[in-house]
Amino acid sequence: MSEPESPHAGEWPDLRDLLDDEGRAALRDEPGIAGLLREIHRRGPASLPKRSEAARRAALSDRVFRQVFPEIARCPWRTFGRRWRIRCAEAALDVARPNQKDTARRCGYASTGALTRAFRAQRGITPREFVRRRRRERRRPAGRDDSEE
Repeated sequence: MSEPESPHAGEWPDLRDLLDDEGRAALRDEPGIAGLLREIHRRGPASLPKRSEAARRAALSDRVFRQVFPEIARCPWRTFGRRWRIRCAEAALDVARPNQKDTARRCGYASTGALTRAFRAQRGITPREFVRRRRRERRRPAGRDDSEE
């Protein structure tokens, strides 16, 4: 029985965007992993499986998945998942009135604190600072660079 599609599936960044050209090309030789990425994108980041479950869904043994996936993604499954969840959080926060609690839940974090810690670890800033910077960028007139002042 498959899990339902996330109601936010259309807004999530494509997992394949985290792959380089060689990784995207390698997906053609690994239909199980390609299908896994499509399924996860459809379900959303809150349903990101652990590595052993990802291997099972890709119809690979855990050992083979541990070998093949990093060749495609250039990083282990866990790192890949963290990067995608943060990209999803950025996309969710990049709206007119972002809600951090809702963003944390939709992106698979147990709390806003967990989102903040993960965001800071990946981006070096908090979600709140990310939102502030985006707002400043939107207000800045086109062609103006504040570093010239």
